[in-house]
Amino acid sequence: MQGIRRVGLATAILTDEEIKYIDEKIVETVRPTLIGRQLFPSKSLGHAGYRTINYYTEEDMSAAIMDMEGQEESLDRAPLALHTVKVPVLHKETRLFWRDLEMKRQAGQPIDVTHARNAARQVAELEDLLLLTGDHTGVNFLGVKGLATAVGRLTGAGGDWVDPGTSYNCLTYIATAIAALEAVGHYGPYKLVLTPTFNAQLRTAHPDLEQWLFKSVEDLVGKGNILVSPNLKAADGVADSALLVEPGEDNFDLPVGEDTHSVPYEEKGGNIWLTVREVVAPRIKRPKAVYEITALT
Repeated sequence: MQGIRRVGLATAILTDEEIKYIDEKIVETVRPTLIGRQLFPSKSLGHAGYRTINYYTEEDMSAAIMDMEGQEESLDRAPLALHTVKVPVLHKETRLFWRDLEMKRQAGQPIDVTHARNAARQVAELEDLLLLTGDHTGVNFLGVKGLATAVGRLTGAGGDWVDPGTSYNCLTYIATAIAALEAVGHYGPYKLVLTPTFNAQLRTAHPDLEQWLFKSVEDLVGKGNILVSPNLKAADGVADSALLVEPGEDNFDLPVGEDTHSVPYEEKGGNIWLTVREVVAPRIKRPKAVYEITALT
């Protein structure tokens, strides 16, 4: 929401135009970083006042039946389990000095957003860690689960991701994951989430077969469906994992109370205390749409 236009630049108070400029640069900064947002459909909460939200995890009904007259009954309801998830505030603070603002204004130049953009990157990385991994050993994410820690997710042991001497293990692991997802009714399209290390192995394992292995993995999951993030961790915070997921708002979504933006406060002395923050909470409604390939090496 735009506030009343502030007049007079001989002050450390940011103008509405300057705040808009900062927010535009923040969005430019975080958009390429947010891998989780490519998986989680966003849903507006309307405001940031919610501290908790409810959702249901869903299981399938019994199978449909067939007869000649349509008189037999197969009535039931999808088993639903009520859950409550906390809605945290993700934030990072920095400071804008009034003398720096004055210098840029007098020179007719845009204000320096270096520190705001850096703060935005920290928030974006934290969001990705929350969505992809969630509450795990060694961190306190208020109990909020991500894809790799969702209760009820499918898992399967991996191992050597790429072994050029014997077989292309990653293809076996991914094919096994697809079969497991299909067995519980998740038929894709899928997204494969890898850490940079294991994505690099797909491209460098066979220099004499230029990117052949990477393209073979794309044949399994679909072109453009391999996502890479350093913020994917296993539940123990140590082991390496990969994720194969079927995105969709029925499976998991991201309620947003406030999207990433800046909040400035004038300090005593005229400097600006600048917070970059957002209010979001992932909901994993059908955890069996997530398959974690564990213990990769």
